[in-house]
Amino acid sequence: MQGNPRSIANILNASSAYRIPPYQRAYQWEAERWQGLAHDVQQLTMKPKGDPPHWLGILLLSDDSGTKYPGDDSVQSYTVIDGQQRLTTTILWLAALAHHARDKGTPIKLDVSKFATLDVQEIDRLPFKVALEGKWRLAKNASLLGKRPLQAYAYFRYLLHLGLDALAEEEPVRSQQLKPEKAAGAFEAQWDQFLATKRGLAVPRGEAVDCDLLARTSRTEMSLFSLIHDPKTDESQATIFDTLNGMRTPLEPLDHVRNSLFVRLPEADAKYLYEKEWKATEDAIRNVRMKRMASEKVFLYDYLIAHGEKGRQKALNANRGAAHFSVMTRSMDKDALLELLREDLLPSMASWPVVVRQSDTYRHAGVKLDIPIEVTHLLTSLYDLSANPANPIALHYVSQLALGNVDADEVAEALLYAEAYIVRQMLAGKSLSPLRARIMDVMGRLDRSIDPADLLTELQASVWPTDGEIEDLAHEKPAYSDLGARPMTAILRGIEAEQSGAGSMFFVHGTRPNEYTIEHLFPQKHVKWDADIAAWGADPSAMGHRLHALGNLAVVTGAHNSAVGNSTFGEKKAYPTKPGKKVAPLAINAGWLAEPQWTEAEIDKRTDDLVASALARWSF
Repeated sequence: MQGNPRSIANILNASSAYRIPPYQRAYQWEAERWQGLAHDVQQLTMKPKGDPPHWLGILLLSDDSGTKYPGDDSVQSYTVIDGQQRLTTTILWLAALAHHARDKGTPIKLDVSKFATLDVQEIDRLPFKVALEGKWRLAKNASLLGKRPLQAYAYFRYLLHLGLDALAEEEPVRSQQLKPEKAAGAFEAQWDQFLATKRGLAVPRGEAVDCDLLARTSRTEMSLFSLIHDPKTDESQATIFDTLNGMRTPLEPLDHVRNSLFVRLPEADAKYLYEKEWKATEDAIRNVRMKRMASEKVFLYDYLIAHGEKGRQKALNANRGAAHFSVMTRSMDKDALLELLREDLLPSMASWPVVVRQSDTYRHAGVKLDIPIEVTHLLTSLYDLSANPANPIALHYVSQLALGNVDADEVAEALLYAEAYIVRQMLAGKSLSPLRARIMDVMGRLDRSIDPADLLTELQASVWPTDGEIEDLAHEKPAYSDLGARPMTAILRGIEAEQSGAGSMFFVHGTRPNEYTIEHLFPQKHVKWDADIAAWGADPSAMGHRLHALGNLAVVTGAHNSAVGNSTFGEKKAYPTKPGKKVAPLAINAGWLAEPQWTEAEIDKRTDDLVASALARWSF
């Protein structure tokens, strides 16, 4: 076979036509792959000039042996043996860019009708055609909106409608199935309505996209390695396809890293390290269960960010972790690689299960280290606040603790700064999207420094709202409805630590009777409160406006929450004093338990008190 790398512009030139053979599956890619493509393109717009194009994979074609495209002898036809999902998705992405720009009144020089022809499977043919022609709004095409090619096109249009922040997301953004409408613009109206709901709040609309830049980047900075099958000498197309796709187990980025490292080491060193240190450590990472992405992929991404590679490679992507690692290590000789493995990579691998809260103990190469409780508490809070985005900061300091380069107090100080960084943005109503990208920049500038003061400097140079911004927003921002129960529990836990001091209870969020959850003191359904509200002279609408305010939230056990429900304020106050009920005397609850009534005035006062405690803990 003959092969060479080709840009998307070259592959989609009008002198080529592509056909998907009947033995292949229909178009099947989903939101994770769609988001990955859009994210890659957005990152590529920022790459330094002169860097090689981003490699999308292999496009295996069969020259249709003298077959010319019907009606045009200058067009060469190819059968796509492997790569149809990439090819189809790229065309749908470019069509979405062209149509979005046109609908915004700023058309770009991208004529989809002059692309190479792609003859997809029969089941995909009509929805694919509708997407390329931009006729998705027509009522006659409403029944096709659930077909996968149109779903991909609509997803891309939704991302472009949201703006740059949505493209920067690494995981799929929440969207909803479109409802058929006739009027132009109706889909955008549906999206805006969805964004106003709780499910749509994760990624708000941001800065408008530059469709021309995205289109040029897609066409010139992305490539496929094109292999041409010769039917006269090579195996049959169907046989090659089965070989590529049947029973294939894809390699994860960490597999590529392992292979690239050990092949460069002396055989004796490679065998010893793999058997004695690598294998068990890698197994521990693979045993971590992640919701949306393979654990080994998340680890490698966290490691590269923690290593400060954003400062050197300019753009990092989870799907290209092995390629980024290759760039990081390409100039190292065998001695440098051995040092990296023993003094950096393997300790980081062993630290990662602790970081993602699957373990409280570091185990590696015969070393067992129980992580101090003040550090595990901060790690848990970081994970409750943001799940994975803060991992690189935690990984950097936990691995250095395991290596003996920092002590527990220094790690706790650094993690408290990271906690403050996230909490302050939350309390100030700042969008956390994309939080990982911000932390990536911070770690790039930190560049492996282990001094907590340097971390604080870099965090404060990023998004660090002032105390005044937080105080000004405290009574306007519905904290709970924006953040949800687990992050809110972590914030209130930090406030409890500030109010109670050393030895404060570390309550965890959960639904079991002895676990803790958030209780709204004034409830959403307040029928049982109506008599008291009238007696207090309170304004029910003003109370309702403060339903999710910080001052209206209490921390109680699951048993407490189930028992009191929408009960009156007096009944809620009485519950913690009943014999046999396991409700901790949290300092954070003392204020509301001492109040004779609960009106907008008491809620506002408690909000001010809690914000003051928050700023005392998270100001430096």
